[in-house]
Amino acid sequence: PPPNPRRAAPAPQLSKADHARKNADLAASNAAAVALANEGVEIAASTRRTAAEAKEIGRGTAEKLHAQTEQLGRVEQSLDDIDEVLDASAQVVGEMRANPVLGMVGRSLGFGRRKKKALPGRVMVMEDEG
Repeated sequence: PPPNPRRAAPAPQLSKADHARKNADLAASNAAAVALANEGVEIAASTRRTAAEAKEIGRGTAEKLHAQTEQLGRVEQSLDDIDEVLDASAQVVGEMRANPVLGMVGRSLGFGRRKKKALPGRVMVMEDEG
């Protein structure tokens, strides 16, 4: 029969040495692909660990920042309390400067006597009674 033009030409026959060489090349390529895949898996796992560590560090930093913000709020309140005490002290000193004798005598007799008022942060301020 005449050759069929649609049919592929038969593959050339390889020697046993050529087959062995091709099989060795294929095995080496497979081993390299497996090694590369394993390396990719290790890199991905390492990246996940690094991301988890970064997340934990970020969470700890946020907690510290929150605590420091609260502490600054308490410091601000303490400074406000100190300002109130200093204002009251300035008023007493002003009264004593205006009339030192009446300032001391009046206070010893109870005129303009002040009562203690507890403020947040355990700072005491004097208030006028009456």
